[in-house]
This record gives sequence, C-alpha cells and structure tokens, in this order.
Amino acid sequence: MGERGQAVLETNRVLRQLIQPSDAAADLGGIRFGARCLSTDTRLRIGGDWYLSLRRPDGDVIIAVGDVAGHGRNAAIMMIPLRFAAAAYAEQAAQASPAALLASLNTMLCAGGRPAATAVMARYRPATGEITWARAGHPPMLLAAADGTVGPLPNPPGPLLGVFPRARYTEYTRSFPVGDRVVMYTDGIIRRGRHIDDEIQALAARIARTDRTRPLLDQLAVRSDHDDICVLVAERTE
Repeated sequence: MGERGQAVLETNRVLRQLIQPSDAAADLGGIRFGARCLSTDTRLRIGGDWYLSLRRPDGDVIIAVGDVAGHGRNAAIMMIPLRFAAAAYAEQAAQASPAALLASLNTMLCAGGRPAATAVMARYRPATGEITWARAGHPPMLLAAADGTVGPLPNPPGPLLGVFPRARYTEYTRSFPVGDRVVMYTDGIIRRGRHIDDEIQALAARIARTDRTRPLLDQLAVRSDHDDICVLVAERTE
C-alpha cells in the first residue's frame, strides 16, 4: 500500500475514534460496559448503528444503542448528529428519563426531516440498584442473569424515531442485581428470513451457550455483509 493509501487509512482511523470507536470498554459507576460496532463499509468502518455510554453528573449511568435506516457511509452521515444529540440530552437534561430522552430525539428527527431510526435507552441508578429503559421501534434488550438464564426483557411500547412528531414513549423499571448483564443490539445481528421473535429467542440461547472464559462481545459481534451491527453489554459489578 502506498503513502496515499496509508494516509487514507490513518484519517479513517482518527475519524472513527473521534466519532465513535468501533470497540470500547469502560467501568462507569458500578457498571462494566463494552460495545462493538461493525460496518458494511470496511474502509470507513462507520455505519448507521451507534452506541452511547456515559455517567451523568448525578451519578446515574446512561446506555443506549440505535440504528439509522440504511447502512454504511450514507447511514453514518445521518447517525453522527443523532448520536451526539443523544449524548448531549443524556448528560444535560434535567429530566433524563429514557422515555424523555427518546422523545427529545424524536422531536429533533421529525423537525429536521431525517430518516427514521430505532433506539433503546436505559438509565441505571446506583442509589436504588434499578435499571429503567425505553425503546423506539427497537428489538428488546436481553437479560443474561447471574444464574445463567437468558431471555428478552419486556419491550415498552414506542414507535420509530422521526415518524410521529407527537409520539410518546413508555418505560419499564426492574432491579439490576450484581452479576446480571443486559445486552443491547441492532437487527444486523439477527438472521434475515425468519420471524423476529424466533430470532430473538435464538440469540438468547446463543448467549446462554457462550463460553464465559471469552468476552461475550467477541462471540456475538460477527461482521455481516448485509447490514451494520452494534452490540453493547453492560454488567453490574458492584
């Protein structure tokens, strides 16, 4: 590869790190977080799928995964403002409930005439040991409990982002014991041509069978040639 090719690769790497690293891990307020994003654009390596993890000034932890319609470079152009808006709302909003955050993103997309998107967003409160989540047209989160059982969490009603200007989003709350993990993902990880509920159950069974000596992300985030993929795993550690 010539100097120009190397320069392009380095520019892409820097852009990816600035916009959204394809692989990330951190400890946030008692939550061990890891995420992996894979794009169908193998050069830019940024697509329409995104993740978010941050600790708010009040100590609560926000995690999210989203998916802009389409994939690859064109979807990435739409993903970038959505992800950064989600981070700004999550960190600064006085009312940072997941439902309120999704409503703010929906208002932004509807006003800007941008493509539709899906998302799931959760807030963990260390003070109570509870997790609250909401979703916008997104597949359900999976719970991998400390006892080894894996299954989908209830999916609160909520339409796609950017479609209905007055859309309302609802939330569910449950305890989040030490050792439990939640898994957020985009539909690129699901095989096409089968019923979505069957595929979600198959994904849960796949997680239950994973080798606990290897990172879960390494076993789940397999590149797809038809869609971008994003997987986020958050485990309560204390």
